[in-house]
Amino acid sequence: MIKPFRLLLGYSLLAITISSCKKDEDQLPATLSPDASIYSADVATQWNQLETKLIKTTNGFVPPVAARSLGYVNLAAYEAISPGMEGKRSMDEVMNYSYNLPQANNSKKYNWSLVANAAYYQSIKTLFPTTNSDNIARIDSLYLALRSSIGENESEDIINLSESYGAEVADAITIWSNSDNGSQAFNNLFPTSYITPSGLGMWEPTPPAFQPIPLLPYWGNNRPFLTSSISSACMPPAPLPYSTEASSQFYQEGMEVYTVSQNLTQDQREIALFWADGSNTYTPPGHLMNITTQLIKEDNLKLDKAAEIYLRMGLAVNDAFIACWKAKYNYSLLRPVTYIQKILMHPGPLNNNTSLSRIYKWA
Repeated sequence: MIKPFRLLLGYSLLAITISSCKKDEDQLPATLSPDASIYSADVATQWNQLETKLIKTTNGFVPPVAARSLGYVNLAAYEAISPGMEGKRSMDEVMNYSYNLPQANNSKKYNWSLVANAAYYQSIKTLFPTTNSDNIARIDSLYLALRSSIGENESEDIINLSESYGAEVADAITIWSNSDNGSQAFNNLFPTSYITPSGLGMWEPTPPAFQPIPLLPYWGNNRPFLTSSISSACMPPAPLPYSTEASSQFYQEGMEVYTVSQNLTQDQREIALFWADGSNTYTPPGHLMNITTQLIKEDNLKLDKAAEIYLRMGLAVNDAFIACWKAKYNYSLLRPVTYIQKILMHPGPLNNNTSLSRIYKWA
């Protein structure tokens, strides 16, 4: 699974472009702080590992919400240490975002690993307000453990300066996140204000829960990190015309899915289970971030590279879910499980006595 993912990661990195043009040497301000490239990536990998665990056990953190948190948390960490990354510029400067970041003091010395630790801690605390007391204890414990190990040989002044700066950057990012239309979505996953379209071939409640209102129907209206993510060039074409005629392509593709599901090879079954990220899992974006962490560890990357890769993946998964939900509710097409059970297996009401229902939990 890992080797093909390297290609996937590479494509996602290309999708989010961060300018790394250097300024002329005489324009670069002098700094007392060492470059972020000398620090271990442990602070980044440990916080991302914890965040995926929080996703599993925090109420309301369904895949789109999880993707959003991964995007903003890793944006905060990247922005916090970007002054210590040679040749790298703030995303605010590159993308003209509207948040106001504090400025690092070049006459002071920062420990960028401590800066990142504070940024991760502050942003995760803010973005996971519904998490349980055990998770809060885990967040506090990781923060204190990293603070102690990283700051062991640093003065109290450097520790305090670094932590204060990291927390201030995180606060600026989370304040900005509140204006993206998704900040409170975990409290209202199935809004009653949404009127579900009805008609032939339209979405219907699916097994196993048969939730009458679909998940987060307004998510496609969220602000993406890149406007191009929801441009017409990036959106998928309209689905095939709905049909129950056996000669139609719609019917034939549904039948192919059904036939394959009834005759799975062992490899196909293992692949399906590997990617079957439903409730009480890391979710698809968390799954991708865990693989990213594995690759960062395998390649023994330093903090600067790890922060950039996590940023790119975080922005990519956030925008992917916005674009996916935008297309999903634009067409409101019935789910494959609905078509297969009602048309292909046996006409009649849906039931959850099929392995297919497990795959389509996020209705």
